[in-house]
Amino acid sequence: MTPHKKPQQDESTLGLAPPRYGLKTFLGLVALVCGCLAAFVHFGALVGCAVLLALIAIIAHVAGNAIGTELRQRSDESSSLPMETGLSDDPRRRPHSSEFAPPTQLGHKAPLGWFMRIMTSLGVIAGAIAGGMFLVKTSEIPLPYSTIAFGCLAAGVLGGMLAFWLFSLAQVFLSAWWQAHWHGYKKHR
Repeated sequence: MTPHKKPQQDESTLGLAPPRYGLKTFLGLVALVCGCLAAFVHFGALVGCAVLLALIAIIAHVAGNAIGTELRQRSDESSSLPMETGLSDDPRRRPHSSEFAPPTQLGHKAPLGWFMRIMTSLGVIAGAIAGGMFLVKTSEIPLPYSTIAFGCLAAGVLGGMLAFWLFSLAQVFLSAWWQAHWHGYKKHR
């Protein structure tokens, strides 16, 4: 392996090159794994899992950033190449505007609306009730009301976040599906 050298690539290559790393990076990765294993042994499984999850999140973030930067640079390089205007099988040709779908409304900012507020509120209520019932049923000793109230509050916040996430995801999915369906319907008319 030659460190800090980019492999020569053909301009027609559209995919990413395989990941390359040196001995220094490999030994750093081994040191991180050893640190996680030491945390498992010394602090216990819960702390070890938390450290491992944090490291995986950091590594995934850095890898995603590196891949995105590489793809953006390749996109900039390929857009500077002279492109054909006619139809052919060449993947580098510039498409005609009639080959594109119209832009969607997903990028536009819009207020949450009454439906999202109601569903989030129902998620808070359902989470608080379910969390309180679970806390009371699983406790071996009678709990003070302050503990039950705090547990209901925490479960209600989590239920509201889950409901907001699920219904936001459903709303965006249905909006994108409807726009794509409507564009296809208008195009075939």
